[in-house]
Amino acid sequence: YNELNIQAVVAGTSSDVLKTCYGNPVQLYAYGGTNYIWTPDSTLSDPTSQLPMATPHVNTKYKVIVSGACNMTDSAFINVLVSTPLSASFTTDKIEGCAPFTVNFEDKSTGIKYWRYDFGDGSAYLKYNTDGTPDPAPPSPFVFSHTFQNNSDTAVTYKVTLLAKNADYCSAVYEKYITVYPSINATFTPNTAQGCNPQTVTFTNSSSNNTADSYLWEFGDGFNDVTSDPAGTITHTFNNSIAKDSTYQMRMIATSPFGCK
Repeated sequence: YNELNIQAVVAGTSSDVLKTCYGNPVQLYAYGGTNYIWTPDSTLSDPTSQLPMATPHVNTKYKVIVSGACNMTDSAFINVLVSTPLSASFTTDKIEGCAPFTVNFEDKSTGIKYWRYDFGDGSAYLKYNTDGTPDPAPPSPFVFSHTFQNNSDTAVTYKVTLLAKNADYCSAVYEKYITVYPSINATFTPNTAQGCNPQTVTFTNSSSNNTADSYLWEFGDGFNDVTSDPAGTITHTFNNSIAKDSTYQMRMIATSPFGCK
């Protein structure tokens, strides 16, 4: 029989040294014999396989002992260097609300050098880099806000995605969903703003970009009314029973099916 010609490499690399990201499995590969024993075996899928999967959490030097015919044995080594752990995470003070909807973020990532926030609404990425080049260094404390819009007539859910990388360009992704209800705008116009007692005023509902389904009219004199027509009018008569001018401050509150006011 021929002598053993033992070699051990990281599969697909032809190298006996590899730097990998924390938590990423690596396939080892030995050849030149018929039987294989790998050590240390605590992070290996099968220490007797020719092609075991390794998931080391620290730098690890793996040894493989290979045997063949005539009880010949030989050994080889693979060094797997593991990058520092990283975690991408953030919190928000709220996850749903009415447009314009401002959400406050606090980054909770660890072991990160580079951050890229995609708010999912077509706005520009928010990017940070601990070196300050080409992107600015992250703020301290690491908090920021973003305002979401919704000019449609239904709720919109945006996916906020954080892509984070460490100094070795290992990456982690974290996602959260933000639901934004349609914006609502209440506006009205009176046909007059003053007159003699009794004064009848017609108010025209001129609300726009609106999905309201009810309008509460508060006339300021103790009387209220409710309508549902966003383009309609309402009439109210104001009285003055005192010996000086009376001024009433009135308000119209538009409410959408989502509870936005």
